Amino acid sequence: MAIPEPPTSPRNESTAAVLLCMAAGLADAIGFVQLVVFAANMTCNTVLLGLSLAQLDGAAALTRGATLAAFFVGAALGRALLRSAGGRAGPGLVVEAALLAGAAFVDPKSVVALWTIAAAMGIQASTIVKFKGAAVSTVVITSTMARLADWVSDLATAPWSSVARALGTPPSLLVNTWMAYASGALLAALALPRLPRALLLPAAFVLVVAWLYAGRAPGKRKPRLNLT
Repeated sequence: MAIPEPPTSPRNESTAAVLLCMAAGLADAIGFVQLVVFAANMTCNTVLLGLSLAQLDGAAALTRGATLAAFFVGAALGRALLRSAGGRAGPGLVVEAALLAGAAFVDPKSVVALWTIAAAMGIQASTIVKFKGAAVSTVVITSTMARLADWVSDLATAPWSSVARALGTPPSLLVNTWMAYASGALLAALALPRLPRALLLPAAFVLVVAWLYAGRAPGKRKPRLNLT
């Protein structure tokens, strides 16, 4: 069954994409620094799982495999919340923010914190999958880079207007989300030595997005928050 997508303003969607990518960059960096496991990037964790199995490192394989499972469960939960809320992203984002905030008060080097963050990232991955009418991931940047490369390559042989239409997503949105992910990781590196509850930062970013999407209903205008 298709889930409806109530409208929101394009400016809000750009802001939401940037904030969610920053949150994921923070989560990934924190997970890697603390336990050498990514909390959002499951492609890397799959590779790490394969390596740990090849090396017969049972403890590492368990940690990485369980992180993949936590993300999967979170994504399934996010989808269920989206469906139960009639396509509204707000409830799922609030749950994600609560998980991130809760993980901030758990031993940062514990697997419980890691798995909680991974579940939160899974919710994010399935709660909002489109921005400005195009699919843009906020938990992995590989596809974003590939689409930007397509755009740059096509510019060499076709007019700007036709390339932009073929891409389907504003190049500025792809660049902004890529830079936001890197900025989130940078912010994590700066915050971890100074803030014992650094995970409250991505939780706050997600709450702002939840506010932007809260109560979205057809024909209802939302307040604008211009960060991009």
